[in-house]
Amino acid sequence: MSRILIAVGGSGQHVMLSYLRLARLCGFSPARLATVDADLRVGRQNADKTTAQLIEEQAKVSFPGPVQLATLSPLPQGLVAPNVQTFEELIHPAPGFESELLRALFSQSQRSVKVVNGFHGHPQVAATTFKMMLREPVPQNDPSHLLACLEQWVGEGDGSIDVVLAGSTFGGTGSGVMPVLALHLRAMAQRLGVRMRIGGVIQVRWFDLTLPDGAAPAEPARADVRTSDLDRNSSCLVEYYRSNLGQLFDRAYLVGHHPHATRMTAGDERQPEHPHAVNLLSGHLAYRLLHSGALDQAGQLLGVATPDSNLESWLEVEGYPLSAHIRATGAHLALAIAVQNVLRAGPPGLDVVSPYPRIIHELVRCCGGQWEADASGSGSPARHEPELTWSRLTEREVDSLRWLCAVREASRDIGACQFPEKLVPSSHEIGRLHVHERQLLPAPLHVVFHRVLSSVSRSALGEGTPERMVANAFFETRRALERECR
Repeated sequence: MSRILIAVGGSGQHVMLSYLRLARLCGFSPARLATVDADLRVGRQNADKTTAQLIEEQAKVSFPGPVQLATLSPLPQGLVAPNVQTFEELIHPAPGFESELLRALFSQSQRSVKVVNGFHGHPQVAATTFKMMLREPVPQNDPSHLLACLEQWVGEGDGSIDVVLAGSTFGGTGSGVMPVLALHLRAMAQRLGVRMRIGGVIQVRWFDLTLPDGAAPAEPARADVRTSDLDRNSSCLVEYYRSNLGQLFDRAYLVGHHPHATRMTAGDERQPEHPHAVNLLSGHLAYRLLHSGALDQAGQLLGVATPDSNLESWLEVEGYPLSAHIRATGAHLALAIAVQNVLRAGPPGLDVVSPYPRIIHELVRCCGGQWEADASGSGSPARHEPELTWSRLTEREVDSLRWLCAVREASRDIGACQFPEKLVPSSHEIGRLHVHERQLLPAPLHVVFHRVLSSVSRSALGEGTPERMVANAFFETRRALERECR
């Protein structure tokens, strides 16, 4: 069974990022990933990382298996012309499309949308622009072209494929592109002769945009879309999905929150991550549709879901509640930091944990690396395998737990995500070894260190690049530790 998760627009990317963070916390291999958005800019210099950047970072640092990520545009190839910026400039050259008809169908604000950097809350513009792209010839074997990439992924399957589309009903790209893309995927599956099931994770409007602290009164003008636009888009799209579910999805979830949460606007120059229980729940629903058989129950549009105070206990991943995976992640982080300290400190004989289990020597030898202390020389030590990749993987564990802290803090408006402190300590304590050692490990650190690492065999390293071998050892250590904890 092949699996694909497609994030459409900004809200879809938040769902994908939440799904990736859950994959790291819970130790499962993600599906193939595709982000579809006209606006994937880096943003302002020295600003917070965008959601698109965070997705790329998460996908690049290995999971139990390699992750395929494609960043795709919903825009037609005609936008490469230097004079094309707005929707009107894009569509006006179409033969027979006179100015009077254009004005009758689209308002001035819609005609002025700068489609080169997004659809800015106008789903009609997004749908029309995307349909223009669908009518263009599809280039062969072009992984950067949306349709060519999806056709390749669908064709590489075993004749059965599950696809989940994630997006919103209230913005521009998700609202306008996602329904059209769902219909196109149906037609593609029929043409290629494959069995395709399509799921949807659809966010209805669940937040109000507010000004950052200290912002000038004129700041709301920078927001992509007004509150009235959000309300109109969401109400229309919910009714559309209700009336046309059978044509679009086999099973879909509408996810929201009432009363609305509060979210600060970042303006139209960047799209940072906004941790909240709604995004956590949305990422979990994407997991359910792709990995736990939820698509077996077809023909359903499930109503708006609001997280409750028991969220962490009933979100099950691979047969265990999320709280169990959080506990395992905290314990793994303590062990991973201990291994990282060893790789930086040098061979046995130094004052760390000695003698080291055999797997650490194998890890250094098979990766062609050195102990950090041996490479120090006269200046700062050069970072190398296996310490470099191991440190990156450990930092992703830290990052995932910090994300849960942020979700907890940002979701107090609904009383959700009150994870026990022993599972998710305060953000400034995450990554401090004594916190995890004291609260989460099944035995003293030196005992767990030897017992768990001694059970990791040489075969767990596998073959391939040094980065892949380090990742194999990292996740095999996680699996061995989970067996120890149960």
